[in-house]
Amino acid sequence: MSKFAKLLIVMGIMALVLVVMVAGALGYLGHRVTGKFAKVEIGKSIVAKDPSSETVNFLLMGTDTRLNASNRADWAKGGSRTDALMLAQLSSDKNYVTVMSIPRDSWVEIPGHGKAKINAAFAYGGPSLAVQTVEKLTGVHIDHFAIVNFESFTSVTDKLGGVQVQTMDGLQSFDGKDALAYVRERHSLARGDFDRVQRQQAWLRGIMKKLFTSEVLTSPRKALGIAETIAEDVTVDSALGNTEILKLAYKMKATTPAHVRFITAPVRGVGTSDDGQSIVQLNDDALAQLMVAWREDRLEQYLDSGRAETDSLRQNAP
Repeated sequence: MSKFAKLLIVMGIMALVLVVMVAGALGYLGHRVTGKFAKVEIGKSIVAKDPSSETVNFLLMGTDTRLNASNRADWAKGGSRTDALMLAQLSSDKNYVTVMSIPRDSWVEIPGHGKAKINAAFAYGGPSLAVQTVEKLTGVHIDHFAIVNFESFTSVTDKLGGVQVQTMDGLQSFDGKDALAYVRERHSLARGDFDRVQRQQAWLRGIMKKLFTSEVLTSPRKALGIAETIAEDVTVDSALGNTEILKLAYKMKATTPAHVRFITAPVRGVGTSDDGQSIVQLNDDALAQLMVAWREDRLEQYLDSGRAETDSLRQNAP
C-alpha cells in the first residue's frame, strides 16, 4: 500500500468522525497537514481514564460558525452553540469505529448550570464544559476533542467531484452546495432533527466511500489537497499532537468504511421543558447499558446482539 493510500485511509476515517486523525501516515507531510490544526486547551476530565483501557474516545463537534483567527477565541470561551455533537470510539485494536450522534436538543445536566439543552454547554463554557457535560452524561472518559465547520466539507465534496448518498428516493449525487442544503433541512422531514442527524451521517458515509475509490487513492495531489482542505478548518485539543496522530494513523491503516458504524443516542421521546423549550428526552436506562459496553470495549458485540435500543444509520437515509 502506498503512503498516499495510507493517507486517504486516515483521511477517510477523519471525514467520518470529523477528525479522528489526519495525514499521519505520510510522515514527511504529516506536519504540513496537521500543522494547520488550531489548538485549544481543555479543562481537566471529570471521568478518570481506565489505565487498562486501550480504546480512544473523541468528542467531535460541528458548527455553522466559521472557524478562523478572528472568532476562534470567542467560541473557545463559549461564543456559540454547536450544530452537531458526536462521541466516537476507536476500539482497542483500532479496527472498529463507533460514532454516536447526540441530538443537540437533548435535555441534560450541565455542570454548574443545571438542566439545559446539551448544545448549550459549548455556549456556556466552550470546549471544556462540552467535554465535561458529555462525560457526566455517559460516564466515558474523553481522550480528545475536535471541532470542525461543516461548510469545510462542502469544499471536500467538490474536490472529490461530488459524492453519492443512498436516500429513500434512490441514489443521489450531490455537489458541496447541494449536500450542505441536504443536511441542513429538517422541517420537511418526518422525524425532524432525528432524520437530520441521519442525513449528516449519510453525507459523511458518502464522503468516506468516495475517498476509498481508486480515483482518489492513486492521486497524491488530490489526496494532499483534500487533507489540507479539511485540516485548515479544524480545531483540536492541545494534547492531540503530531506524534499522537502518527501513532493512531499507523494503528488504523487497515480500517475501511465497513469498519465504521453510526448510531444515535437512545431517545425516549420529545417534550417541553419547564421553561417552555422543545427538548429531546434521552432514554437513560438504554443509554446506561450502551455506555457499559462502550467503556468495556464491547460495542461491536453489543450492537450486533440486537439488544441496543439505538437508532442506527439506515441503508437509505431520509
